[in-house]
Amino acid sequence: MYYISRIVEMKDASMKLSAFLKALGPSPVDLPVIYFTDEAAIGAGYHLTELKSAPTTSIDCGGNINHFHEVTLQLLDGSVGKHMTAGKLTKILLHSLKTLPDLDWADVKVEFAPNNDGLQLFLLGEPIVTDFEVRVPLIADGAVCKPAALGGDCVPSLTGSCC
Repeated sequence: MYYISRIVEMKDASMKLSAFLKALGPSPVDLPVIYFTDEAAIGAGYHLTELKSAPTTSIDCGGNINHFHEVTLQLLDGSVGKHMTAGKLTKILLHSLKTLPDLDWADVKVEFAPNNDGLQLFLLGEPIVTDFEVRVPLIADGAVCKPAALGGDCVPSLTGSCC
């Protein structure tokens, strides 16, 4: 049984919601929280549409059955208004974890689409707290061959490459 968190840890990127909350903890409650990708920051007035926790069963390219848990935070890009404050985000996350404790079972993936067009998956990076804002990096996620990522064997294809 493989767990997504083991694969994400190899990328040294994402974190669980409780770790994210802990990193936000010392932030003044009125600081704006600004998520950003390599390309740009999410627009002011963005909306946290949902936090979802989903058990997943899959079969990988090596024929292995995998059971893992996925936790996703979905953001709707904004264009009007202000960025959410650290206090409001903390309140939402605390309520969500209290109501759905399994939201803390796996590292968080973030669904986001710049200008709400072309949904992409990101890893949640470590917040950067300054005197003026909390910056949260969203790290581009990519496809992963689980058997290779976990140090196992891949099933070679006719071309001789993995998978």
